[in-house]
Order: sequence, then C-alpha cells, then structure tokens
Amino acid sequence: MRTSGDCVWEKQHIWNIPDGLKKVIAGVVTVSLLVGIGDAVSMVPLQEDMRSYAATAGETIRWSVPIRLGQMVKQESIRTYTLAEMEKHVQIETEKVAEASSAMPQEEAVEPVETVQSQTIQPVIPETMPEEIVNTLPGEDMTQEESPAEAYIYYQGFKIDQEGMICGFDPAKSEMMDGYLELPSENCIGIRRGTFSGVGTGIFEIYIPENIQNIENGAFSELGELTWIEAGGTGEYTARDGILFSGTELAAFPAGRTGIFEMPKDVTSIRASAFANTNLDKIDMRNCISILCDEGIFGDGAGCEIMEGRMEYKQILNIAVLAGEIMLRSGAETYRVEDTMKHILNTARTEVAEAFVMMTGIVATLDNPDMEMLTAMRRVHDRGTNMHRIVQVNEISRRYCRGEMTVEETYKELKQIKGKQYSVAVYNLATILVPVGFAPLFGGGVKETLVSAAVGCILAFLITLGKKIQMSSFILNAICAFGVAVTAACVNRVTSGWNLDIVIISSLMPLVPGVAITNAIRDTLRGDYISGGARILEAFLTAAAIGLGAGTGMIFVGGIV
Repeated sequence: MRTSGDCVWEKQHIWNIPDGLKKVIAGVVTVSLLVGIGDAVSMVPLQEDMRSYAATAGETIRWSVPIRLGQMVKQESIRTYTLAEMEKHVQIETEKVAEASSAMPQEEAVEPVETVQSQTIQPVIPETMPEEIVNTLPGEDMTQEESPAEAYIYYQGFKIDQEGMICGFDPAKSEMMDGYLELPSENCIGIRRGTFSGVGTGIFEIYIPENIQNIENGAFSELGELTWIEAGGTGEYTARDGILFSGTELAAFPAGRTGIFEMPKDVTSIRASAFANTNLDKIDMRNCISILCDEGIFGDGAGCEIMEGRMEYKQILNIAVLAGEIMLRSGAETYRVEDTMKHILNTARTEVAEAFVMMTGIVATLDNPDMEMLTAMRRVHDRGTNMHRIVQVNEISRRYCRGEMTVEETYKELKQIKGKQYSVAVYNLATILVPVGFAPLFGGGVKETLVSAAVGCILAFLITLGKKIQMSSFILNAICAFGVAVTAACVNRVTSGWNLDIVIISSLMPLVPGVAITNAIRDTLRGDYISGGARILEAFLTAAAIGLGAGTGMIFVGGIV
C-alpha cells in the first residue's frame, strides 16, 4: 500500500478467499480508516491547498465531509467518494468561495492551514442564532431596568437633594471658619435630620437664612458642641438668645449648652427632639403658663431633669372651686371657704386671684397681663354638716400650698373626698342615736329614751325617703316633724308613764339647724353680712318648717289639750 498526500491507494491482491468474505474484510478496514481520519481531521482544506490526484481504475479515494461548529454529524454522513465526485465537490466549493470574496472585499484572506491536525479550533459564536435554537432557550428577561441615579447639588460642602433639602455635610469642603457655619442661602429650602451625622465636633454656631423653611425634628442634634443658633428672622423660624423658635414653639435647642435653662413663659409647646443629646442639667418650666411636651423632646437620649412649672390656670381655678364647694356643702363658714380658696389661687402667681363665696354659690377669678381673665362659678344647692370633710380639705390645701402635692394629685384627692358619703345605714343609725342621746339630757328616763329611739326610726325612714325622691329641704323638714309628732302622740295614747314633750323635742334634734345658726353668727361678726344674713334666713326657715310640722301633727292626733 502506498500513500501520497491525503489519498490512499489500496493495492489489490488475489487472495484465495471467497468474494463475500473479501467484501466484508474490505468494508471493516475502510470504516476503521474513515473513523480514525475523521477524528484527526476537523475541516476540509481550502481550495488553495487542494490539488488533483491521479488514480487508476479500481482505486478509491476516502474524503471527509466538512463539519461546522454546532452541526450535528451522523456517522452516515461520512462516506467514500470517487475521484470524479471529489473533483465536482471541489469545484462547487470553489465557486461559493469566489462569490463570497467578491461580495465582501474588505475581509482579509484567510491564511492557508498547513497542518490540520495541529490546529486548535476556537469556537465561533454567530451573531444570530437559528430560530429553532432561540425558541428552545429558557424564557429569561434579559433586560434590567436601572433606576436613574438621584441628582444631588454640592455647594460649599453641603449635599442638597432634588427636593431642595440639605441631606449631607462635609466640613473639609465647607467655608466654615472658627466653628461658625452658615447654611446655603440658595438652592435649598430646608434641612433633614441626619445631615450632620458623623460631623460631631467643630461647629459652635449656625446661621439659618430666610430660605430655610423646613427644619426636620432633631436636625442639629448631632452637633454636640453647638451653643448658638441664629436665624434670619423674617421666615418661618426666629432665634432668641441662641435658641431656635417657630412662633411660640421651641424648635431646637443647642446641645452644647450646660447648666440650667429657664424656659420663657410665652413658650406653649416644645418640638420633638428639640433637646436631643442635650448637656443641660435641668430645664426650669415653672414660669410657663401652659406648655405641651412629652418625653420625645429628648429624642433617643437620656435627657435631663425637668422642673415642672405651674399647670394651666384653668386647672388651678378648678381645684380652688372644688375645694370651696366641698367645704360649703359640709357646713363650713363662708370666711373659711374664701380663705382656703384664696391660698390655692395664689399658687398661680397671677396679679389677680380672688374668691367670692356665698351660701348658695362660689365665684373665683384669675387674671394676668399676659392672659385672658378666667372666671369660674359654681352653685351649691345641698348643704349639710360634715366636719370631717372640712378637716380633710384644709389638710390637702395646706399640703398643696407647701408644694408637697402636684396639681393632679390635689385634684384627685379632692374628687375622692367629694365622692365619699356616709352609707344609708350609718346615716340612719346616727339619726336614731341622736334622740336617744338627747332624751337623758332633757331629763328623760328609760321610757323616754326607748320611745325616742322608736320615734327616731320613723324619722330616719322619712329622711331617707325624702332624699330619694329629692324633696325640698323645707317640705322635708315639715314632713319629718309631722311624722315625729304623730308617732310620739300615737305611742302616748297606747302607753303611759313617760313625758311626751321630752320625746318630741329629743326626736326633733336631728332636724334643728344648730350649725347653720352658729355659722350665721360668725359670718355676721366677721363682716360677711350677705352670707350671715342668708344663713340666718335659712336657719329661720328650717325652724319654721319644724315647728309647723310638729304642731300640725299634734293637732292631727289631738295631742293639744
């Protein structure tokens, strides 16, 4: 066998082998050679490398089919070509190459490949892929929408966002001198919280121009050495004594200040985080009339001690009126009620603090140049006798005036006193025991005492019923006296041996206005003639109702001889 270039000549010999077996052996050999050469050769040489070969009859030429990248090649596509078929295939490929070269003259000619076996094939990715391949790719969204970058303005170390808000600061690029910093007077309308984050020290004074109309809460809280804030004064914000205000609201306080800060009395509210990271020891609010604030004024910091100022004038006024009402209902003298109320009202420290008390009503007034006059009035309809309540109110008022109780605590204690009432059972028991105690004092014996107790039971029943239906005091006293007289006279007709007069007088003692008469005399002697006269008139009417009722009852049962 001889080889020349890519052509192989197979010399035929006459073997003593059957023809069928010869064909099988020849086929196996040919396929083996085709497979070996196909693995070693990756592509067909270009036309420039191809030349004609002579072949004798009976000789065959084995030729490999060109294989493109990505092309699936079956074993059946490798076949054996005759010389004529090879020459025809070469001619066709030559024409295709010529046409492509004429259509693209700008392309450089490809260098011929001398050794096919040693050439390394580089994968070539086509610009376009066949449609059937594209359709088989996973359905991924290859486009990514990129959000546009936020535009910032940088001016003298300040970073300004699209809304015109200052959101960052670089001291190294600013024109700050000796700790004095001026906010930009253009291209911005406000400043955000966190602008000075990381700056810390080095800024002692800040000037806020008129264009700054929006300052977020705690915008200057990171400046631990800031001691003075100045503002243009014609915009939303003003500055007093180095403190930033928005009307009557304290907007920002320099965190670098120390000691005790006395809150101006015209401040009505404090903005959240206004005292964030403060170095103050105390905040004195005692001169403030009314101020709205909570724990949020210190931001996330620990804050400092707050010396609470006086509460709203209205609350102090309510405390004074409530104390006077309780005392007046409990049977206290008019001058004592006025004196207690005056002491409470004086804690407001106003120029005018007056209380006017009558037997049926209370009037209290507070007035100051920096406020509108406040006046409270309370009518008192029901009056009785409860000395324990009077003592309690006096004690609470003294503690409050000494500063031992807050306004809230005082008001709460007074409300509890007002709500305390004797139970019906206790009141009825006292109504029965009073006649029992007075009977011996008037010269009565055991029988008079026992009968007085029985009549006292009827009296307690009538008083309870009258209060339940809210009967007027005059009518109630008359009915109770009538019931006492009728009961005593009826018992006297059944039994004998005891004094009827002692029993009736003893049983009527719970109705006698002894305290009212005493207070009327004391008020009159102190010059309070209106209250004194009213109390005398009330006592007279009560006595008249008792006499009218008792007399009517005795006449009714024939008790008068």
